[in-house]
This record gives sequence, C-alpha cells and structure tokens, in this order.
Amino acid sequence: MYFGFGRSGAKLLGLVSFHGIFDAPPGLPELKINTPILLLHGWNDPLAKPEDVIQITEELTRKEAIWELNAYGHVGHAFTNPKASSPEDGMLYNAKADRNAWNRMLAFFDDALSSF
Repeated sequence: MYFGFGRSGAKLLGLVSFHGIFDAPPGLPELKINTPILLLHGWNDPLAKPEDVIQITEELTRKEAIWELNAYGHVGHAFTNPKASSPEDGMLYNAKADRNAWNRMLAFFDDALSSF
C-alpha cells in the first residue's frame, strides 16, 4: 500500500487501508508519519503476506506513526468485495470480516473527528 500523503509527512485526520498492499515505493524518504493509520487486513492475503505485515508495522513504528492493525484470521484479499470469488487465488468475500472492518473504520474516523 502506498500511503501517499501519510508517507509524505502530511498531517491528515486518519488513513484506513482495506486489504492493502504494503510495499513502499523505491527511494522513499525517512519522514515521520503524522497521520494516524488503521490497517484492516486478511491474514491469509497472498498479496500482503505476514512478512509484509511485519515490514509495514516496523516502518510505521520507526516513523513514529500512531497505528493500529486489525488482522482477520482465515481471510484473504478483497474480503470486502462481494464479487470476489477466487479462493484458489486467495481472493474471496467474507461478510463477517467485511462488517467488522467497516465498523472498526467508522469507530476510527469517529475518534479522529471527535478530536478535530
């Protein structure tokens, strides 16, 4: 996932990633991340494997971000897309993870906006 503004040092109220790809672009400067970040992730996502999750959390910690990771077990990529139906590729809709992730996002933004 390219955080764009988040990784640029910009100050936003919050940034949420649903089943993101966590790769950093090459040549990314070592800037402090000033935006709170919520990662909503299917643990069995073949596009963001556990080692990628470790890498992004280490980057967020190193760059002093306020961050949270919610990982959904037995859930793959595209879990919020009702049309995702390719389990052999690790992409499958999961209604429970979709609902839980959506509710967590709403609470995250509610918290961010309450401090605005």
